[in-house]
Amino acid sequence: MKQLALFLSLMIVVTTFGQSTEKYNSAYEGYYRAEELYLKEQYAAARKEFRDFINTQTNSNDPFVIKASYYEAVSALELFNNDAIPLLLDFNKNYPESIYKHDIYFRLARYYYSKKKYDDALVWFNKLRANDLEAEQRDEFYFKMGYSFFKEDKYAEAKSAFYEIKSGDSQYANPALYYYSYIAYTEGSYAAALEGFLLLEKDDQFSGIAPYYIAQIYYLQGEYEKVTEYATKISSQEGVINESELDHLIGDAYYRIGKYDEAAPYLYRHYKNAETTRDEKYATGYALYKSGSYSEAISVLDKVKKEQDSLGQVAYYHIAECLLKLKNKVSARSAFKEAALMNIDPVVSEDALYNFAILSYQLDINPYDEAVEAFELYLNRYPNAERKQDVYQYLVKVYTSTNNYEKALASLDKIPTKDIQ
Repeated sequence: MKQLALFLSLMIVVTTFGQSTEKYNSAYEGYYRAEELYLKEQYAAARKEFRDFINTQTNSNDPFVIKASYYEAVSALELFNNDAIPLLLDFNKNYPESIYKHDIYFRLARYYYSKKKYDDALVWFNKLRANDLEAEQRDEFYFKMGYSFFKEDKYAEAKSAFYEIKSGDSQYANPALYYYSYIAYTEGSYAAALEGFLLLEKDDQFSGIAPYYIAQIYYLQGEYEKVTEYATKISSQEGVINESELDHLIGDAYYRIGKYDEAAPYLYRHYKNAETTRDEKYATGYALYKSGSYSEAISVLDKVKKEQDSLGQVAYYHIAECLLKLKNKVSARSAFKEAALMNIDPVVSEDALYNFAILSYQLDINPYDEAVEAFELYLNRYPNAERKQDVYQYLVKVYTSTNNYEKALASLDKIPTKDIQ
């Protein structure tokens, strides 16, 4: 048995040597040398050898000449030579029925894809079907074609391509799932998008961006409790992108369910780190006010009050309330006055005017002029207000303190229910 095994081994060596010797002592020895260099990825040397071999041949339809022409063009492409594309195009023109036709389409598509020329890449991707390629190339084909469609804003075609591989196990599966989910998100297909992003939550490549979209979707679905439950767990994680926008989502979700203490720090951080709209500034200021951060609330609401509209009026009103909390009655009085003078929202206007009058009385600033005018203006504007009896009582006090007893008696007569005082 040992002798037989030794004999067979010797026969294999002899046969292999004989085949090798035949290869390198035939008319095709130049081709074989080039092929060996090509397989070693020595493309510059291989290209020269393929060209030298082709130049020695007279039959352009010789299978070895056809293969040499193909490998010469591919070597040029690998080297990014300027004539690589013309060589590949000429090959397909000269040999339209070649077995390499689809491979060349794919190589051209990948070449333009690598150059970020996605419209050119699509010209060649569109000449292919997945079945035209080797099995190991198909996931790459679907992803790069899908991404090219995506970059050209052809979302429907991109989504269709990504769908083919998003559930697979290749290196392209999770990137395809991400872009598929993103397109679903932009379409408003939140259930499909959420399913995909939740699967990507733990993926190293997408763990930074997926949570942002998950929180966004919960927010857009009106699931504010879910936003606060989910987003607060990941807002402090390292690597989470759009952190400032995430702060806004969490803060606004708390704001919408009336949890102002929790909303304030998120909204204020977003306010300091990003451009915010006037409505966002108001929400931030109001949450700060409700959570007791009065100085910060004033600084934010000050940016809102500058326009003469309902938002500006209520901003002035809350500034006044904050100033009262800070025991700055003089400035609070001025802010209430501004809110009252705007006279846009009747409820805010009435309350602001009442508080302005009370503070004018308490501060004893020109009591006859300021306090009396404010109280009388209040009665003229709101003759049926629930607080008119209180206003008459204040007027009595003002008139009495200024020895104007006639007007004090007149005000007393207008109080329907008098107490012992």
